[in-house]
Amino acid sequence: MSPEIYNLTKISYKNFLMDAKYSKKFIDELVQSISLVNYGQDVSIPAFVGCVSFAGAGEQLWAIKGGNKLLAKQLAHNSEATISLNTRVNSVTQLDANLFELSVTDEKSGQTSTRRYNSVIIATPLTENQLKFINFSTNFNVNFPKRQYHRTVSTLVAGHLNKKWKGRDVLSDNESTFFTSIGRVYPVDDSRDERTPVYKVFSRTPLTTDQLDLIFEDTQVVYVKDWYAYPHYDSVSEPLPPFILSPGVYHLNAIEWAASAIEMSLIGGKNAALLAYNQLGGKTGDANTYTQNTANHQITDEL
Repeated sequence: MSPEIYNLTKISYKNFLMDAKYSKKFIDELVQSISLVNYGQDVSIPAFVGCVSFAGAGEQLWAIKGGNKLLAKQLAHNSEATISLNTRVNSVTQLDANLFELSVTDEKSGQTSTRRYNSVIIATPLTENQLKFINFSTNFNVNFPKRQYHRTVSTLVAGHLNKKWKGRDVLSDNESTFFTSIGRVYPVDDSRDERTPVYKVFSRTPLTTDQLDLIFEDTQVVYVKDWYAYPHYDSVSEPLPPFILSPGVYHLNAIEWAASAIEMSLIGGKNAALLAYNQLGGKTGDANTYTQNTANHQITDEL
């Protein structure tokens, strides 16, 4: 990897573009609007995040027919791993080198049990009071940096735009505007013959009825997804979190703090897989069916 890529995480997007002699008007109007719609944050974000954001505004973009969710579904299917749905992981305990025990709770039955593994890959943001680490040399529960995620509200509306907005996609370059973007969306089967158009509105807080009325003539269906979608990139001086939390325990989502995107998650997944591969001595050719018995406990590969 070029050192320049890492350096882009240590300078603000705005300063990077100014050093490259882009005009203030270009930065304040076009670049900032793209940054706001993709990350809900202005051009003070790190330059690498900004470059990833701008790439998402290009013309040569791809989507999967049937929905991008099929990517994760097919990856999980092709891995042939055992997937435990509706199961919460409570804690990770280190028993020995390359031996870890997870406490898990079936959220349907409420039953808690333990399972043992040679490696653990954490594929979720690590936030306060989410997951306990027990018997590690480093106290992650205290020492792991408390990192904030950025709130984004996505509102899907079946209806018709007011005359002011009709016939266009709208990006806002003003942080004080109550929305950051308005865009037409289409069914994942790529059909474009729906009778009532559907629009997606991004905002930082849930839209009020009065705010929706400023955008739409009528609203037949409204669906709101309010979530913390990506990191809050509030400082270029903050160090990037490690992929290796401890030998044998890997944090895939560390990549998000360089930039958050589905492509970045794929890179993070590959990094974590290679780290686990090396930890296990590179003997993972038959990893899908690999099992061994240790202290009368079966160690398996699962997601």
